[in-house]
Amino acid sequence: MDNQTKKLIQSYILDYLKLKIDNFEIKGKNGKNLFKCPLAHEHPNEELSANIFPLNSNKVYCFDPQHKQLGDIFNIVRILEPTMKELNDDEIGNYLIDLFKIQTNNKIEKLLALYESLNWSLVPLRKGGKEADIETEWQLKEHRNKREWKTWLENGINIGVNCALSNLLILDIDAMPKKIKDKWYEGILTDTEKEIAKKEKNEKIELILNKLQISKELTIYQESIGGIHLFFIADKEIPKTFINFEGVHIDIETGNGQVVLEPSKVANTTRKIYGTKIANLPVNVKALILENTSKISKPETINEDFELTFENLNNNRNNTFIGLCGKLRKKANIEVTSYALYLFNQLLDKQVPAKELRAMIREAEKYHKIDMEELSKRIIERLEKIEEATIRDLTYSLRQEQKDIEDCLRYLCDKDLIYKKGTRYKLIPKIEWRTDFLSVGKPIDFEIPWFSKYANFDDGNMIVLGGKSGSGKTHVVANMILKFKEQGIKPYLISTERGSKIGLVCATLGINEGDYEFFNTTKPWLVPFKKNAVTIIDWLKPPNSDYAKTDLVYEKINDELTIKGGNAIVFAQLRKSNGEFFATDQIDQYAALCAYFRHPEQQGQNGNMIIDNMNPYWETRKIRDSKTGQQHITIPLSYDKATKKLIEK
Repeated sequence: MDNQTKKLIQSYILDYLKLKIDNFEIKGKNGKNLFKCPLAHEHPNEELSANIFPLNSNKVYCFDPQHKQLGDIFNIVRILEPTMKELNDDEIGNYLIDLFKIQTNNKIEKLLALYESLNWSLVPLRKGGKEADIETEWQLKEHRNKREWKTWLENGINIGVNCALSNLLILDIDAMPKKIKDKWYEGILTDTEKEIAKKEKNEKIELILNKLQISKELTIYQESIGGIHLFFIADKEIPKTFINFEGVHIDIETGNGQVVLEPSKVANTTRKIYGTKIANLPVNVKALILENTSKISKPETINEDFELTFENLNNNRNNTFIGLCGKLRKKANIEVTSYALYLFNQLLDKQVPAKELRAMIREAEKYHKIDMEELSKRIIERLEKIEEATIRDLTYSLRQEQKDIEDCLRYLCDKDLIYKKGTRYKLIPKIEWRTDFLSVGKPIDFEIPWFSKYANFDDGNMIVLGGKSGSGKTHVVANMILKFKEQGIKPYLISTERGSKIGLVCATLGINEGDYEFFNTTKPWLVPFKKNAVTIIDWLKPPNSDYAKTDLVYEKINDELTIKGGNAIVFAQLRKSNGEFFATDQIDQYAALCAYFRHPEQQGQNGNMIIDNMNPYWETRKIRDSKTGQQHITIPLSYDKATKKLIEK
């Protein structure tokens, strides 16, 4: 059993205790407070004496001195089920996997492979929830990398499917009353109540599907606690909406919608997906949705050029007041505008209720803010071109009211976007702060030759590889280019050796012109990177071999990766004296992985060192995100002199 599977099983500790202990009780939410000790019969006067400690460790700790640390779920199984006392963790793990139908890594891999085969774009959702509020504008952001999805799940982040980017329309049939579902999520339904709720839900779903004249096996479907999701190919005529059919609420998720996917857990409940193919929406279901959607009232649209006439006032008071508010707002602040509208309202025979009037003013203020934001944007663009301007300059060049220009300038000064010097306004140098933290450290969807089996790599990572002069580094670089070519990736080589024989080695390996691009320079740290590309630097050393400046050189490369994205693979020379990097600490600071390229050595009969050039190996010294938990790994290779290939043994 691997560590990830073990941690996953350990997370079911409270589920197990609820199942095995009569009248199990948690005093507080989410298990943060006390619950019934597994050995409560030994101290019946103080049953609620256990908790999870340390927090999030999934280990049971009892405050009774004779118990204290009772351990994880494997230990608790041995305590509560004597027949399993002699079983090892793997055997107990298999029992718990079957008991709770736990989605192990193997099952999760198959699930994610299914989503990948369907070309779905997934959405990161709040831990333990359904909300897609981790990313702003998540509807526009693609996530099709299986390894990225797996990373989310390993960190407790749920996953949903982005309907628009996955070309999906999903019928979400909610067949369980909200009150019952909420109680289920809260964990306060008895087993009997759960069975009754499931039976009624399934009967209702069967009724709806019969009325719709479809079978759930028609397409991919997903069962959840409250209902069922039916996945269909998106239809341009159907928007994201809802219908009520036979007393059941059905959400139509498409366009900007998303639906939580297995193996996500919501309030400790899971869902199960079935099938592998997606069908088109049946014609009769499409007709039903369109017919019912047309009956749903849509919000009024507001015409900004709405004509202010008494005829319009009588026919459409809302738009009249909103239009009037917008026009007043161009000449007065919000307080004066509101006061004027209240006075005007009092002159009418049929007055607008005060509550409605306040709502109209708020609505009009939204439009005014949009206008001001647009004008502020134009002011910024103007100052970017002319560097500085007076109020009079901007009023004339932008053809706007001076008052609006003054308001926008005050707003931009408050936001520290511009500053005033005398009568002139200038831009403050712009720093682009980011909010899309999930795009930082995004897992790459290709393999780093030789190392991806042992380490996880993200976009923006730097890999530093060391070798001694004359150690066959040219062959290593050429083999790396070949391995990228086989994945459909064109790397960019920055070489500091004009006389390098890499072209000949590449030709022998079957690499063609155009499979990679290269540039020769003595100052590789000054070469701008291609955006989102794999860049190989062969060799890198600081200016004038001043190794005190090593950190400055690697910092420059790190900055390029931060701005341009992609990955850099840097070859650096090792000291002849001890086979280590020059300025090791500086290199470690920036590298996601550091490794040495070495050859086996042994002392000959005459005392000379004999080097085995046919069996080189990689020796890692640092792995930021190790798949095995190890930092120091030896990766043996063999070199084929005829083909020039380096092959992992």
